[in-house]
Amino acid sequence: MTQLTLVRMPTAGSPGPVPEGPGRLRAIEEADLEAVGRLYAASYPADVVGDEAAAVADIRASWAGEYGTWLHEASLLVELDRQPVAAVLTVDRPPWDDVADLVFVIDLFTHPDYRGQGLAERLVRAALAAVGPDRVVGLRVESDNGPAVRLYRRLGFRERP
Repeated sequence: MTQLTLVRMPTAGSPGPVPEGPGRLRAIEEADLEAVGRLYAASYPADVVGDEAAAVADIRASWAGEYGTWLHEASLLVELDRQPVAAVLTVDRPPWDDVADLVFVIDLFTHPDYRGQGLAERLVRAALAAVGPDRVVGLRVESDNGPAVRLYRRLGFRERP
């Protein structure tokens, strides 16, 4: 399993409109952090994020700037029945040397029960729109995560030279 670093250059053009979909799309607020942390834990295997408490702590650390300056307008969730079911976390100036100059999607996750409904695409398009057309946006993805790689490539992301 190899991790790819993908970037979306301003020359990639508009990512297109944010599609309509189920649930309410909105910015993550501080009051949401615990629920987003629970969603994070539910969205990944325990060997990836740890237990629920560790997942909540990691989301709080993200909010506090451990992985770069949290971009409120581009860190979003989709909620159904007032519960988050998908989220994208976006920062500026992440702490990793190879991407420190980028806006960076540090995570994108959807609860397993809500996958395949276009929520991830909706979130990424909305985050890109919030960042604006003049910034380079990067992210990392496992090369064997076919659905995610296809989504990012469709939205104009390419391997970083």
